[in-house]
Amino acid sequence: MSKREKIILYHGSPDETVTPRFGLGDEKHDYGKGFYLTESLELAKEWAVYRPNASNGWVHRFELDTDRLNILVQHCINN
Repeated sequence: MSKREKIILYHGSPDETVTPRFGLGDEKHDYGKGFYLTESLELAKEWAVYRPNASNGWVHRFELDTDRLNILVQHCINN
């Protein structure tokens, strides 16, 4: 029997309701279109108010069951 593990991820948005969908988003984002998630609550709060003159936003919490999921961690090495 495998051990069940979960990770918590956050999504910051100016929208109260969000539904993750493939192919949506804006090309101007750092990595193009996509539904961006982070393990950092603070970063998600920043993303929630990324629009000019925005003072309020929403942070959405997602729980990902990692049981039977292979996770690849890549590290960037600066020269």
